[in-house]
Amino acid sequence: MNTTITRLRSTLVSIFAVHPIYGARHTDEYICRHLTHDFGSRAIDLNLSWDRAWGVGAGLSVAITRENGTKGGYGGRVPCVRFRTSCEVTWSSTGRDVKSATAALALYRQVVDLAALIEAATDGLEEEVEAKPVPVPFAEEVVK
Repeated sequence: MNTTITRLRSTLVSIFAVHPIYGARHTDEYICRHLTHDFGSRAIDLNLSWDRAWGVGAGLSVAITRENGTKGGYGGRVPCVRFRTSCEVTWSSTGRDVKSATAALALYRQVVDLAALIEAATDGLEEEVEAKPVPVPFAEEVVK
């Protein structure tokens, strides 16, 4: 499947909007603003975190890189660029009572599910070149 970097970013924004997790330390504005940065070969580099109570927190790092490859085409193999998604989930490790352990497990499950969804929706997509807008001439230039 082909996608542009703009559609890839839009996919991530949609996933975060539809799957919010209570206790986020980031805002939707932060996510949208941060996704507009391009880090060269690393198309997206995003770090998010959630806190529910003292010692009950989790983090998610999303890295989407560009990987050169080839695909089948007319007359043989042709070059292409694919997006590779890697998510890493982190959490605090400390002793807990039953209430805190239960809250931590619930948070970790949500963050792990979110990471799996992001990887499934974005990993391996082929990059499509963005169409550049064609300038429209002013009315006076058309008349001449």
